[in-house]
Amino acid sequence: MPVIPSADLAGNDPGWRLDRLAVLTFSVLAVLIFVQLALPPLVGLADNGDFLRVLEPVGLVHTSDPEAWDYWYYVDPTYEMVDPAAMEVVSSELLPAAAALGLARMAGTGTFDLRLLGAVHALIYLAGCYLVLSALGGLPQTLRVAAGVMLVLVAADASRVVYLNAFYGESASLVFLPAVVGLMLREARSRRPSWWRTAVLCLAVLLFSTSKVQNYWLALPLLALPVVLAWRQAAWRRRLGTGLMATATLFVAVSLYVSMPSYYREPVKWDTLFRSILVDSPDPEADLREFGLEPGLAEHVGKNAWVPGIPLFETTAQFSLGDIGRFYLRHPQRLVSIADTCAESAFIMRDHRLGNHTEASGFGPAAQAPSLTGWSNLVSWLLPGTLWFLVLLAVAWLALMVRAWHRHRELALLGLALLVMAGYSFAVAVITEGLMDTVKHLFLFQVLVETGLVAGVACFALKVERWTARGTRASAMFMERAVPGQNWRK
Repeated sequence: MPVIPSADLAGNDPGWRLDRLAVLTFSVLAVLIFVQLALPPLVGLADNGDFLRVLEPVGLVHTSDPEAWDYWYYVDPTYEMVDPAAMEVVSSELLPAAAALGLARMAGTGTFDLRLLGAVHALIYLAGCYLVLSALGGLPQTLRVAAGVMLVLVAADASRVVYLNAFYGESASLVFLPAVVGLMLREARSRRPSWWRTAVLCLAVLLFSTSKVQNYWLALPLLALPVVLAWRQAAWRRRLGTGLMATATLFVAVSLYVSMPSYYREPVKWDTLFRSILVDSPDPEADLREFGLEPGLAEHVGKNAWVPGIPLFETTAQFSLGDIGRFYLRHPQRLVSIADTCAESAFIMRDHRLGNHTEASGFGPAAQAPSLTGWSNLVSWLLPGTLWFLVLLAVAWLALMVRAWHRHRELALLGLALLVMAGYSFAVAVITEGLMDTVKHLFLFQVLVETGLVAGVACFALKVERWTARGTRASAMFMERAVPGQNWRK
């Protein structure tokens, strides 16, 4: 992520209106997204069982018979509206789902069409992209062109658009992240503190970080930027107010995590042990004894937490997530082995077990949407899925942010926040999920890396332009000396 000279960020706050270039970028992006969502055949992402966490609290159920329907293979386009069940775990995905359900009730159709959710998701997603484009206002045109092209390639790729027609927590992560980045970038470029801007940023951070339980702690690195900015630029009242808003936001996120029902953690503990650690184990019985468990439980290695008849709660009550962490500290080579296996999926953007089409569309089971996959195919082909490459990428990212720290501390802090979030997302996927559903659990990691790549390509394009300009000037000076009397700078 090359450094943007601080002079490029100085001056007045960026405006909220888009210039012609940004309008063109936004229009192309909106058309590509809505064409995929609106035109037949319907595309989305099949349900792997996680939809229930959103469907039940808002009051929706699949219309298809669960005994005769494999949700992994096909997208279910319609849902029946029922009385909502108790909400066990809070996710910001409940908000767009509830808004789409409200539209369905207003329409009086009697059933819920999945495309309503896609429309709500798309509007939030595009609003965030608008914030990103508007926050780039006033920067050099080369940078904005490169950022716009990259934004269209990434945000309109089918691997991301299919999540708009899905009730996953990842969907909320995807649609709320652009708003967070746009507001953070605007905050970094601002020279005048704004109460309302900080409040909106804290709200966006809360919506993004509460998309999934695993993301609750991501509020901490994101809230560092407004606090640092207030400390550097504002009077004590502003510092106190920003600190209180950030503390309140973090308190809500942490409270939601702490108040999560204990039984919600048990399937995670089971899958971590029986579908990750023991699968990768040379001696599963010895590992079970190390956890204080009966060696005979080795017969369940490879089974997920939802297989009928497994001793889920009796087993997971005997060890904690802390025991898993201590096991990895005693066997770091096992952790590295699992991390290396997970890294193989780091840049595979699509889970090929989950279909993108309805059964009525005529596509086969688990068929993938074939259009607008250039970005995901390029990344999968170009970037090596190895642990060493991820380490080198993180080191290079960190080095660039350290270099940027002296020129523009706020921009560097934003880049460091993204790096910490990406590292955390990868670590959570490795430690608590391991070898299970790796592509899906690395979704946020991939999106965060893509965000860094968009910024990196844009800044590199600006650097190339300046290197070219310097080379042109140097060549002109040389020719003027070699052939006097000619103006070589035209």
